[in-house]
Amino acid sequence: MVLRVPILAVALSCGSAAFAGQAHTPGEEARPIFRLSVSLIQLDAVVTDRKGQHVTDLGPDDFEVLQDGKPQRVTAAVYVKIDDFAPTSPMRGQSRASTPSRSPRVEDARRTIAVVVDDLRMSFTSIYYTRRALRRFVAEDLRPDDLAGVTMTSGAHGFPESLTFRRAELGAIVGRISFNLSSQPWSAGDGDDWITGGADWERVASPPRVDRFIEWARATDALSRIADVINTVQVLPGRKAIVLMSEGFSIAGLDAEGGLLRDALRRLVDRANRAGVVIYAVDPRGLVNPSYPSADQRAPVRFSSFALSASQDGLHFIAGETGGFAVVNANDLHRGLVRIMNDQRGYYLIGYEPDADTFGVSSRDYRNLRVKVKRKGLKVRARRGFYAVPTQ
Repeated sequence: MVLRVPILAVALSCGSAAFAGQAHTPGEEARPIFRLSVSLIQLDAVVTDRKGQHVTDLGPDDFEVLQDGKPQRVTAAVYVKIDDFAPTSPMRGQSRASTPSRSPRVEDARRTIAVVVDDLRMSFTSIYYTRRALRRFVAEDLRPDDLAGVTMTSGAHGFPESLTFRRAELGAIVGRISFNLSSQPWSAGDGDDWITGGADWERVASPPRVDRFIEWARATDALSRIADVINTVQVLPGRKAIVLMSEGFSIAGLDAEGGLLRDALRRLVDRANRAGVVIYAVDPRGLVNPSYPSADQRAPVRFSSFALSASQDGLHFIAGETGGFAVVNANDLHRGLVRIMNDQRGYYLIGYEPDADTFGVSSRDYRNLRVKVKRKGLKVRARRGFYAVPTQ
């Protein structure tokens, strides 16, 4: 089954549920994951124990929400169970799930995940390991009710604009991911004003070093492609996920031109939050020894341990601000993808009453959020902020 959509994306859709005193499963009435109103703000969060396992028995009294550092009144907290299925890898040669007797429908889709491959900024080695990990991921870890697709920042090979339940189609797309020899610097189009914010391009395009501008432009292009994916999957119910496979970008190193990259990141985070999208990031470089860079590593950012860490700043930021996490300094990329799938087993919906001045005159202010869990030994990941504009 193929569904035509505006862009290429991978989507594995899950349902959501209204607040209540018990856990819910997909298939009930779909509600927004991140809802902003003057009387109630609703957000999603994942709570894990020391072993990384989901904790599912918490209630409103177990959470604390801080908005701009001020405690808020938590009125509801319910765990939404997506799946009891734990995606650990099967034995080599075994298939995870049998072929369904009929083609699934969109409403049958259980999880939502979109893979964005930042091939414009990847070395030959990173492309190889990314393609290998995604092939195994598609073959072993997707289920028949997982709706999927892949996109690349280069837009190369004229991929079909489709979502599909079929692994063979996904495998063919992954097989066409290749090293980009002729990638060109990104240029802004009419539809990218949300990124540039009406910037003075003569000033932006005149950095001290041309290579820094190229890196900045390609990082911005990656954000634009992620925004396209968000626009596509936001119409699907429940909590969606986007996996960005990228060699990263340094916010500080590429943000010398008036803070434009940081502003673009914050706008993208707000867009993802309102669409119920959580972003994960995977660095395909794995565990790198900066003293011995690979022969195909093209950018100077890869030649020192400090620059390597700085290049991962953007990955940590975009993932952490949306409630996800970044997989870095890990050679087994497939294991990182499995960890991401494990994180999709469920989430909490938390509701709190915001301060009266949250949506005041300064409605374009960015509100910082912090969610805490009171029970000792537990960790919580949740969205970290939003622009003070109520959801339409």
